[in-house]
Amino acid sequence: MRVTILMIIILLVGFSSPNAIEVSGDVWGEWTSADNPYIVVGDLWVPQDSTLIIGEGCYLEFQDNYRLYVDTSATFQVLGTESDSVIFTPIDTVDGWGGIRLLMSNENIIIRYALLEYGRNFLPSGEGGAIYLSDSELLVEHCEFRFNYSDMGASVYSNNSRLQVLESYIHNNVAFIGAGIFCYSFGSTLPTTISQNIISYNHASNGGGFSAMGLDSIVFDHNVVFNNFAAMGGGVEMVYCDPDIYITNNSIVNNGGYFGSGIHLCDGSDAIIINTIVWNNDIYLQDFSAPEISYSNIDGSWVGEGNINVAPMFVDTVNGDYSLMVGSPCIDSGDPNPPHDPDGSRSDMGAFYYPQVNNCAYIVGDVNLDNNFNGLDIVYGVAYFKNTGPPPPYQCLCAYGSLWNASGDVNGMCDYNGLDITYGVSYFKGIGPEPVPCPDCPPVE
Repeated sequence: MRVTILMIIILLVGFSSPNAIEVSGDVWGEWTSADNPYIVVGDLWVPQDSTLIIGEGCYLEFQDNYRLYVDTSATFQVLGTESDSVIFTPIDTVDGWGGIRLLMSNENIIIRYALLEYGRNFLPSGEGGAIYLSDSELLVEHCEFRFNYSDMGASVYSNNSRLQVLESYIHNNVAFIGAGIFCYSFGSTLPTTISQNIISYNHASNGGGFSAMGLDSIVFDHNVVFNNFAAMGGGVEMVYCDPDIYITNNSIVNNGGYFGSGIHLCDGSDAIIINTIVWNNDIYLQDFSAPEISYSNIDGSWVGEGNINVAPMFVDTVNGDYSLMVGSPCIDSGDPNPPHDPDGSRSDMGAFYYPQVNNCAYIVGDVNLDNNFNGLDIVYGVAYFKNTGPPPPYQCLCAYGSLWNASGDVNGMCDYNGLDITYGVSYFKGIGPEPVPCPDCPPVE
């Protein structure tokens, strides 16, 4: 997932193609951008056991609040690309379009690289502004959801379904419950996975960014959830969710609300929260919920193994960059047990790990940076430690997420201190071993 927010940019060049077609009723086959735009003049139905594939660059313009239904055992795939997304949009952004409705659909439902905007669904069937699925399976990847509205689940409403939403941007949606995503299930063990998404500026009464009720299995990981609002659960809300509920490596920051502006857990929702930053918003527990929180950075503190309460040091929250700065206390402060970060270091807290790459090019012992290790480096170091001389001019970033004087470490202890002076003196007197670098930060040639 990209560190900064990338909006899907669409260049609409007239769309006055003589091949434009009007569509309604039963649809199947393969749609291509050669027939753009697809003017939707009535509800669309993918019939039972049929297949509709919407290819890259297709543009669907709904003339009223029409819906696209995918019937039982039908196959439906939206296959945009990074450079050419599929667009679902209405001609009237006030009345909107009715969204995609998956009804007991099979596992071959994929929506990839699509923009879904201005979906509208109101009572009495007010679930799912852009997508509604019931007793279905759905994979959503690399999509953008914006300006959708419904009573529940403005972007996505999932009922007793296997849902995966990955690497998507979900923002500026409005609902009564679950403005970003709402998942509902009682008695079903189908897993829900919400991973590597940016969820922001969504507004609801309950569950501004993500809301779940009655789920047995949730993996909510590596998401950035910021600037959402709800009276209860501004960022994340879970009600009656147990036992396999994992909130891992998320950055839940700057959300608003009255009860659990960051996270609201209710009615026995015993989530396992680990490697997560919850900052400038709070956690609120209600009705016997008892989460297990560890190795996380919790604003205001929280009792648990490895938890800290320190400003996380994000790069640029004003512009939505929630990656960690050099020296962040969240670097290498997550769970010491596997899985580790992709660079092999101990897990960081938050949605984005800090890549620790050895960029240290130096000569072992060369403190004064004259390209040699000799007695002058010992003299320089003694003056530095006595506060009568300047600090070493060379620092580099290695395996610890912060700058340090790697060249001064001659005893291999991964620190620069008085013991290195003693070690160096012994070496030059011929009574000590040769200098050795920090094994975690050897010089790069």
